[in-house]
Amino acid sequence: MVQNVVEFRAEFEAHGPQHVVEGYGLSEASPVTHVNPIDQRNRPGTIGLPVPDTDARIVDEEIKKLLVDAHNKVRDALASHRQALEELAKLLLCKEVVERPELLAILKVRNIGSYKEKERVQTEKSDAAEERKT
Repeated sequence: MVQNVVEFRAEFEAHGPQHVVEGYGLSEASPVTHVNPIDQRNRPGTIGLPVPDTDARIVDEEIKKLLVDAHNKVRDALASHRQALEELAKLLLCKEVVERPELLAILKVRNIGSYKEKERVQTEKSDAAEERKT
């Protein structure tokens, strides 16, 4: 029985084509973004080389940590508001459009004044950050 892709490829080449081209891609990209070449650069079991006009990069550990942290924060936020999100999803399936008062009720923002205050503070913070950039 074949244990991994390298063994499978060797077995397949022994009984069929002499050159197997492995290709890997992303659903957001063309069908293939990387291909293992058929010359001496071929390394079975790897993703190969980027096809022309494809940028490839390795995400360093600092960026990876930022992405993992952001992912965890979003996951936690969604989990902590799951009931509200499920209520909103059900309402959207029924109505397709949710008016502001209904949304605020689902999100448990009872006082419109406090909501507007939160919006105002957020706008001020954004404006201040934008001024620092210029």
